[in-house]
Amino acid sequence: MGIDYLVCEVCGDAFPDVGYYGYCGGCESALCGGCVEDMGEKYGRVDPESEFAEDYGEESPCKCDECTKPKLDTEKFETLMYFLIKGAAKYDFAEFLENAGLTEKDYEDIEAYLKTTYGIKTY
Repeated sequence: MGIDYLVCEVCGDAFPDVGYYGYCGGCESALCGGCVEDMGEKYGRVDPESEFAEDYGEESPCKCDECTKPKLDTEKFETLMYFLIKGAAKYDFAEFLENAGLTEKDYEDIEAYLKTTYGIKTY
C-alpha cells in the first residue's frame, strides 16, 4: 500500500489518491478536488440514484471540460487539408500563402503542429 498519484484530466495537475478528488460522470476522467467542484458547478452533479453515483460518489459532476470538447475527425480534416492545398497548388502556392498573410515558415510550423498534435498530414 501507499499513496498513488493521479493526473487531473481537466487541469493536468497531479494529486494524491488520499485527498478529495472524483471522476467525471460523462467520461469517467479523474478530476482533482478543485476541478470536481468547478465542473460540478458548471455542468451539475450526477443523479444520486444513478449507478455512477454509487460507484464514484454523489459529488461527481455530470460532465467535464474534457468530455465536452469538440472532437476532431482527423481523417475528414486531413481530407479537407489535402483538397485545400491541392487547390492552392494548382495556381501559385507562394501567392496563396502570401494572400493568406503567411510565410512558408508559418506554413511549415502549422504543418508540424497538425502532424504532432493530431497526426494530420497536410501534403
